[in-house]
Amino acid sequence: MMRQATTYNKLVARRDNEFLFCDDIFDYGDNGLKGATGTVLRPVPKDEYEERTSEQGLVDYLGELWQGTVQAGDTKMGKAEWCQYVYDSDGDDVLYDFSGSNLWEQLRAIGYSEDEYPVIECIGGGRCFSSDDTSYDEVYDDALLEKIRGIEQRVTQVGD
Repeated sequence: MMRQATTYNKLVARRDNEFLFCDDIFDYGDNGLKGATGTVLRPVPKDEYEERTSEQGLVDYLGELWQGTVQAGDTKMGKAEWCQYVYDSDGDDVLYDFSGSNLWEQLRAIGYSEDEYPVIECIGGGRCFSSDDTSYDEVYDDALLEKIRGIEQRVTQVGD
């Protein structure tokens, strides 16, 4: 049997400042492989964003890449100059994982404004749900969470 999946791309729950989205619920049929995949996003507060994009923040974040570039003989620029050059060339993409950017509007809609949270970074994904996880601070879609728990419960039972 081929993979059957229902795509959701919906906000399910929040744990601290991490938001879990259900991407899809899948079932491979006869082989028993089924479950839910998701994306974990974290809104980046403005002060943290400004710190990471400052000259020192860029050096702290990109400094090791600069070392490798120097060792490979690919630049003669100083560390701060090279880090700023890379940031000027690639922008925030070099500092943050923007996977799941198609989900940002759902967070913007519940109050995570671009003024206060300039970017939202992906900090995880894949099989990020479990059937017995009750550590959520807030649940946004009870019905979808129960559906996820149900399919993940069957996965646990099959694997035992």
